[in-house]
Amino acid sequence: MKDVKKIPFTKIAKKLKISSHVVRRAYDYAHCDKIRSEVEQGQTPDRGSYTHLGEDVHQKVREMLKEGVDPKSIASEAGCSVSTVKRAKRKMEAESGSNE
Repeated sequence: MKDVKKIPFTKIAKKLKISSHVVRRAYDYAHCDKIRSEVEQGQTPDRGSYTHLGEDVHQKVREMLKEGVDPKSIASEAGCSVSTVKRAKRKMEAESGSNE
């Protein structure tokens, strides 16, 4: 749920009717090698990102941006804010710039 659908720990906990701390511990247990190496290097463990909109909305935004649709139309059709669309556009531009 966390890695694929990018659902926050709190929503996972609510859905499973358990504490978010239990969800976080279970995630850390399932990813113990990754978490351990980050902690040993003095880094805060990266437990992934989340989106309240869902990955499907973000995918739709990216596809529409590639088609050249304007941000307001994308936001209206995808059910998100124009800021979300512009943020996705900046991220896509940064990723394409780093690939060149």
